[in-house]
Amino acid sequence: MRPTIVSTGVSVHGEFPVEHYRLAGLWCLHLYSYNAELRVEGKAHEVRPGSSSIVPPGVDLEYRFTGRSEHVYAHFRLPGIDSVPATALMRYWEPARFAALDQALREAVGWFAINPRRAEVRLWDVLWQVVDGDGSHTPTGVPQFGLDATRVDPVAHRLQSAIELRLAKRIRVGDLLATLDLGLSHNQMLRRFRQQTGSSILEYIRLRRVQRADYLLRCTSLPVKAVAAQVGVPDLQAFNKLIRRELGVSPRAWRESRRELPLDGA
Repeated sequence: MRPTIVSTGVSVHGEFPVEHYRLAGLWCLHLYSYNAELRVEGKAHEVRPGSSSIVPPGVDLEYRFTGRSEHVYAHFRLPGIDSVPATALMRYWEPARFAALDQALREAVGWFAINPRRAEVRLWDVLWQVVDGDGSHTPTGVPQFGLDATRVDPVAHRLQSAIELRLAKRIRVGDLLATLDLGLSHNQMLRRFRQQTGSSILEYIRLRRVQRADYLLRCTSLPVKAVAAQVGVPDLQAFNKLIRRELGVSPRAWRESRRELPLDGA
């Protein structure tokens, strides 16, 4: 499932104080730099500089402008979502976050006429960020529009990202936590990580190392010793012990038994 852009650009309004829209089959993403009121199926939402909205297809929209009003928009199809609430997902962003979103969507606008696929990739990233949130204010009970079945804790996500970037190296949990300036105690970060992943950080690191080793053993010709180094366990004896414990056989036996199988999900 990915968006197919039908139209995207910078739109200027305000010549008419009230405008009505209804787009059949098209989703709407808007990033606003002005004050106005948006009514979605009659329900009023505040529009202010640094806000965004996503509206599903076939919804009655009414804008009430207070002067010249310029926003960046994308109208797109999103297959695979059959039923969504007739409402808007409104978010209000910190200036730096909004500026980054605005720049990304403007890049999609710039690419659309030249390379629509590249524009759609950029839009896809913007949509995930908008749905994930972390704005300065997010109303409760907002619909996810099928884009985000599982909410991601930003603290756990930062830790997971840091682990992925260090997986080929030795990872000390204390050092890992100390490198992330999240404004939380180590115990708070550890608790939120477990709530998100269902495991401790050490358990998670071990799991990701085994998963990466599984991939490298099945799908590359790297020597076992090189695979061990790639997953941050350069001691071959320790690597053998890890694979035997988690997969039930030695790395070489695992490679021989699984070499011809496709990647999971392929």
